[in-house]
Amino acid sequence: MDTKNVAKLCQIIRISGFFDAPYYLSQVKEPLSAGTDPIAHYLNTGAALGLRAARFFDPEAYLEANPSVKTSRIEPFYHFVQYGLHEARPLVAPPKPAADPEPTSQPDPGAALKEDYDLIGKSGLFDADYYRATVPIASQLGDALAHYVRFGRHVPLNPSQQFDSIFYQCQNPDARGKSPGLAHWLRSNREAPTLPDGHPYRYLRAEGEKIHSDDDVQIERLRAAAFFYRYGLRLEGPTITVHLPRAADDLAKIKPALKTAKEPDATIIIPVYGQTQFVLSCLDSLVRHRSRYTAEIIIVDDCSPEGELVELLGRIKWAKHVRPEKNLGFIGACNLGAAHAKGRVVIPLNSDTRVCDGWLDELMRTFDDRPEAGLVGSKLFYGDGSLQEAGGIVWRDGTAWNYGRNQSPNRPEFCHAREVDYCSGAAIAVPKALWDELGGFDPYFSPAYYEDTDLAFRVRAAGRQVWYQSLARVIHYEGRTHGTDLNSGVKAYQVENGRKFRERWADTLSQHAKNPKDLAGPVSHTGKPTLLALEALTPRPDQDAGSILTSKLLQIFAKLGWRVSFAALHNLNHDRRYTEDLQRAGIETLTFPFVSSLEEIITLRPGGFDAVLGFRVTVVGGIVKRLREAFPLARLLFHNQDLHYLRAKREADIKSDDRLRRAAEVLHCTEIDTILSADCTMVPSTVERDLIKGELGIENVAIYNFTVPVVRSTAPFGDRKHLAFVGGFRHTPNVDAVVHFLKDIWPALRERLPEDALVYVVGLDAPDDLLALGSDRIVFTGYVEQLDKIFDCCRLFVSPLRYGAGVKGKLVTCLSHGLPAVASTVSIEGMDIVPGQEILTADTPQDFVDQAVKLYGDANLWGRLQERGYDFIERQYSWEVGEQAVRAALELADQAWLRRMHLAREKRIADHHLTGG
Repeated sequence: MDTKNVAKLCQIIRISGFFDAPYYLSQVKEPLSAGTDPIAHYLNTGAALGLRAARFFDPEAYLEANPSVKTSRIEPFYHFVQYGLHEARPLVAPPKPAADPEPTSQPDPGAALKEDYDLIGKSGLFDADYYRATVPIASQLGDALAHYVRFGRHVPLNPSQQFDSIFYQCQNPDARGKSPGLAHWLRSNREAPTLPDGHPYRYLRAEGEKIHSDDDVQIERLRAAAFFYRYGLRLEGPTITVHLPRAADDLAKIKPALKTAKEPDATIIIPVYGQTQFVLSCLDSLVRHRSRYTAEIIIVDDCSPEGELVELLGRIKWAKHVRPEKNLGFIGACNLGAAHAKGRVVIPLNSDTRVCDGWLDELMRTFDDRPEAGLVGSKLFYGDGSLQEAGGIVWRDGTAWNYGRNQSPNRPEFCHAREVDYCSGAAIAVPKALWDELGGFDPYFSPAYYEDTDLAFRVRAAGRQVWYQSLARVIHYEGRTHGTDLNSGVKAYQVENGRKFRERWADTLSQHAKNPKDLAGPVSHTGKPTLLALEALTPRPDQDAGSILTSKLLQIFAKLGWRVSFAALHNLNHDRRYTEDLQRAGIETLTFPFVSSLEEIITLRPGGFDAVLGFRVTVVGGIVKRLREAFPLARLLFHNQDLHYLRAKREADIKSDDRLRRAAEVLHCTEIDTILSADCTMVPSTVERDLIKGELGIENVAIYNFTVPVVRSTAPFGDRKHLAFVGGFRHTPNVDAVVHFLKDIWPALRERLPEDALVYVVGLDAPDDLLALGSDRIVFTGYVEQLDKIFDCCRLFVSPLRYGAGVKGKLVTCLSHGLPAVASTVSIEGMDIVPGQEILTADTPQDFVDQAVKLYGDANLWGRLQERGYDFIERQYSWEVGEQAVRAALELADQAWLRRMHLAREKRIADHHLTGG
């Protein structure tokens, strides 16, 4: 098959969305070389070997059912997506008469269709009228159920208003291609596939299945397939226009999920030149798109050719319509749309796109999180779900690359926010004020191409940054607007405008890296230092204090200009929104299946790291030697959260347990070995620092504890009446503290408080024997996402810890939210806090009762402690303090690394002389 023809077929198959790249690659024995297009491999090699392009498609069965296709010698899968689907051709031949069966070991596909037909028909759950009304291509069919049974297994068509096929296929991927969703559900008796209104379709996978970063894209692919199929639209070839008016009318009737305002947060600009079916598909994704930001949508019809039925878009009144007097080209159309924009951010969006859940939130949030950002770009996908672009690279010769093109989109290097050279203009966002200041896209590059790259360079020249946001996902049917032929049409300007770009930015490009022609591994030509961070689990800052420390410390490294890679060695699976929190913050997350062990991380990054940061002795203690061997140039930093042995010894003393004492001694030895092996040990307080220095006589110990913002509460003293304790109950000091409070303190305290005063015990994993202590006034809440809702109704916080080590995150949290506290001496250890100034302290049950009653009843004392608590947090736990601590730790690590190298060198020289070598 000639190269040009293969390229054309690849494009048609790719934008159909039916090619299942992961499934196809699972059949290929040898891994494809970097950059190889799986679809091209299928057409050139795989089809001849009998490999399947998708689970549901059996090419031999298709040819048997359609003899004319066999005669034509057209590749069967291509024929199906280009013609067969819209011609309602059968995927399998009808069953042969029972009188003349042929022996076979395979199930009879015709019998399966009949079985599904009978099962659904008898259930009474198929709504033929609804089906015909929502699937216009089937509106003239006499037997709607037969149509659903045949095509509902491949396209997520809804059999009734109550059954959401997209949701069901995502939740039960084993149903795809095998059986219509309704039939599968009737057989398996699984959870009902209906959803509450507004359900965001996030991470819909069966229980136990691994989560991957870009699952949302597969959901949008299903929505796209359903939209195109319902209206009989083609992704390639001549447009079938008979159902376009119906599609426009249906969209016009829907109330958009996006909220608007007189001065919206964002203006989404869609430049249009024909291709009405793609514009309607784009609007179909936008009309259901939910966001916490307000937005307006502007459609700029750039004088589309006659016969494209673009006038149908005028029926959709929830979008604003602009039409110039003459064709302006892509650049002019975007600039015209921006001139009409009222939003504080303008977002040019290609008409041949579909936005995925969370897209607008992630683009806009990036500006909120990073005020220095001047342009934010989306992660772009092909119609088959493979990666189109994860930000752009511009080399010294002016060549612009779509980073990650045709590779797995879930690879760690593509799944985190980062600064980039540019982002393709198919879906970018720019603050309106900056857009106006720069003049938008430069007409110098009219009608199109390199205008996005040039804009990114001008954004940087204006002192702002260009960011790629991996969580803002967009499916882009590339080539639908301008084609793919560099020798004709608008696409021909790509070559000429590349020359213009190189001439304009010659001085800037001279500072860029040379074009390597091939690229292996993560890319960076910015010279940023690299850090590998190792923890037990992905941090969950809303569940435990240790996670707050870990996540903030990683963010500080990123803010200081480090490229941070993170791995949770005890569970490398994607941890849903907690993994996303790190990715959003610009931290690369090394997750399964791309890494499944420390050794695979080492193999993945043969170039090594400039520093390694290990958390907890239970994670780092046994791997220090291997880390030194693998990354000899890296400085090794160790943050132990607290001194584990000290906490263990105190627990043993409280419980008078000799076995715990012996375990604490073993742990003590392990911690000493790890501390001595590290270039710098980071501890949460002066207490741990002084203990280590006193015992080991070393100086390379730095302090970093927490970085938290002040969250000023507006709830007045008089509106508060309850008490609160917060802590994770896998941590035994918290269990002991609550038992101690409820048994030894609360019985006397409750008699001196109002009868309606409650105690809220907040935190996960409370054991059953602890929960048994609950009552009408003792409320175990479990996990609470927003603590301010609890804190604002509470008058004081209690922390009666009897043992532990390190800075107690619970006190940092309550003080930062303006909730004064009564705490034990152990609770405030190492915090440099002054009892009576920022907090009240007590160590005996009677003192605790007296101090709590005093604070509960004295509004003036309460107000003073609240304000002093705010001041304490700003003084001790600000971003500036955290950055200073990290810089100090790195300086100590540098000195220790050089000292260690010097001693090693001196030892080798001495050994050489002793042996007479």
